[in-house]
Amino acid sequence: MEVVDKQEMPLEGSYAIWNNRGGSGKTTLTYHLAIKFALKNPDKTILLIDMCPQTDLSHALLGDDEHKQDHVSQIGTMKKDAMVFGEQKFAKTVSGYLDLYSSQGLPNNVDPRTFLLNVSKFNAQLPRNLYLLCGDASIELIARSLEQKRNQTASVSQFGAQAWKSITTSLKQFIGKIAARKGIKLVVFIDVHSSCSIISEIALAACGYFANKLL
Repeated sequence: MEVVDKQEMPLEGSYAIWNNRGGSGKTTLTYHLAIKFALKNPDKTILLIDMCPQTDLSHALLGDDEHKQDHVSQIGTMKKDAMVFGEQKFAKTVSGYLDLYSSQGLPNNVDPRTFLLNVSKFNAQLPRNLYLLCGDASIELIARSLEQKRNQTASVSQFGAQAWKSITTSLKQFIGKIAARKGIKLVVFIDVHSSCSIISEIALAACGYFANKLL
């Protein structure tokens, strides 16, 4: 596994695990790295971000409810735990956050922690300091909208001349706002989609370290 130090960020560490080939084991690696790190560092807040449309990481962490219905699809379709902002509802998923950001940025009165799930509430065997920004199968649909908005001209875009940079760093801003909270020692692990898409770019732009799962 090759690790590249990309940049400093205002948090204790952020790691993106990526390979441009599916089935390389990056999701399994991300899962075990994060859980092991959380167990060894109970004083830190460990955040997992699932950027894959397959949502395998989220399924592994959240599992099914007592009726054998998987939590991931229920959260993604807002059948449970929707995040309400104004008159709009957003799923507590990475797609829900990106949908909010692309429509109005990251408002000052929105605490990004609202989107996070404490995985120990779904599986008592998992560390209590482990949190998840849940994956969502609709992320590829959101990606098309993000690509269009990222390429808008300054006269049209709500982000002005900063459209490309603002959208590319949308997840970095999400992480940074959580890390800036007083008393939080944040470490982030991102499971990155294997395709070379805008979703992968957003994920890689958000990390301080890039781990390439070599075959």
